[in-house]
Amino acid sequence: MNVLLIDDDPGIRKLLSRELGRRGLSVTTAASGDEGLELLDRQAFSVAVCDVKMKGIDGLEVLRRIKERDPDTTEVIMLTGHGTIETAIEAMKTGAYHYLTKPVKVAELAALVSSAAERAQIRRDNVLLRREVNSQRLRTPEGRPVGPNGPSLVLGESKAWKQVWNVVGKVGPTDSTVLVLGKSGTGKEMVAREIHHISARATRPFVAVNCASVSASLLESELFGHEAGAFTGAKARHPGAFERADGGTLFLDEIGELPESLQATLLGALERRRFRRLGGREEIAVDVRVVSATHRDVRADVNTGRFRLDLFYRLAVVTLEVPPLRARPDDIELLAEHFLQELGWQRPQDVLTPPVLEALRRHHWPGNVR
Repeated sequence: MNVLLIDDDPGIRKLLSRELGRRGLSVTTAASGDEGLELLDRQAFSVAVCDVKMKGIDGLEVLRRIKERDPDTTEVIMLTGHGTIETAIEAMKTGAYHYLTKPVKVAELAALVSSAAERAQIRRDNVLLRREVNSQRLRTPEGRPVGPNGPSLVLGESKAWKQVWNVVGKVGPTDSTVLVLGKSGTGKEMVAREIHHISARATRPFVAVNCASVSASLLESELFGHEAGAFTGAKARHPGAFERADGGTLFLDEIGELPESLQATLLGALERRRFRRLGGREEIAVDVRVVSATHRDVRADVNTGRFRLDLFYRLAVVTLEVPPLRARPDDIELLAEHFLQELGWQRPQDVLTPPVLEALRRHHWPGNVR
């Protein structure tokens, strides 16, 4: 496993190079962003570990150039001695795999490098398939994008829906967290599945958890799993959603209902990419992309203290709002035809007469598409 370490501090380069080398990693060092980019031109690296603050080209610019050249070859872990939420958000939006604040814990960095290398391998395994699919059939006849597993299942031709899909198409191939906002029944989970469907994780699991459907104690077990004997009735080990989604996408529906008692635990798992099962001692490392959704005004909940600001920033590197059905009347005929065909109608046009369609378009649709 080839690792490129870019840092203008010779002491940091020497320390991290030595410690990562002791863990079986092949480390090449660069004293500046320019030197690091030159090395990347000559040699393939699975992972680049890059400081944010450097003379000349800073780490964020190095990250941008790496992702512009080939976003599927090298995963980038950012290091910063001046950690701010704004820097973290910018790094994750640009495509960083993760970021750590100095002083760095070598064991944590080594674990991140290993999981990032596995992620890079998954990307390389999928990139040829993605390119083949895109070259042969970039879009369906209806204009919907095609991912590694086939054509998109999301139906919509209106301007409002195309704006949603434009964001989905851009964020899907990245590894950024996404917060999907919208009223109940607008199709937030379907959008989340589409994001997974067109990503490099498309062949790995998509695991959905509804944070409003169970109590806080059961939700913790559902997310992180439990060991046998962890609580009354826990007769056997149970892998949680994070474990089941390893390598793929974890969809946290109704994240706005997440109990305050679990918010710090979830934040820790997202930051460290590690967690413990209930009743367990062993830390479990996972590589999971999180897409969440809510019908609540989470920003208002942040302002009132009901929802943690740092967790919100972790979950909402990208936010995407799904419009209600009443805001996309041009999609109603397409959706009606689709559902009639699902119900076995072979000729939906005989049912969807002009008066019927006009009535459908004028309806308020309080339940949206559900």
